[in-house]
Amino acid sequence: MREWWSHILKGPIPSSLLVSAVFLAIAVWLGPVSSGESTSRIYDTPGALTPAAGDNVTAAVIGAYESASAHHLCVAEGVAAHYHRKHDETVTVLSGVGVLTVGEETREVQAGTVALIPRGTVHSLQVTGGPLEAVSVFSPAFDGTDRIYLDE
Repeated sequence: MREWWSHILKGPIPSSLLVSAVFLAIAVWLGPVSSGESTSRIYDTPGALTPAAGDNVTAAVIGAYESASAHHLCVAEGVAAHYHRKHDETVTVLSGVGVLTVGEETREVQAGTVALIPRGTVHSLQVTGGPLEAVSVFSPAFDGTDRIYLDE
């Protein structure tokens, strides 16, 4: 070990060692990424959701921490224009086709589309080929109460 260390001190530092040291220093400096939540969790979505007769949206909580929650959604027709005061939302479309409006931007969405929706941003969805299935991740965790519709 001593020979290795004296070689490092005498000669040029290998770039891979330098890069590793920089990343390690940054990781130590930043500390844990989560807010005390040290247990990783991997979830399976509960299976294909289907809106019940008369329901437009069905949802199942996939998993949640205090800092974030994931929800499996199935939307039959659409979701009216609304926003969240305290939550950022990330929506990943799994299947179906629709038209999503986020703020001033309107786009067709389909499997693989990811939408980042900052808190306070009005957004809506119109399903055009569906139902549309998606995973929605909220930060902080969403309890269903922070949804303000424009027509209220």
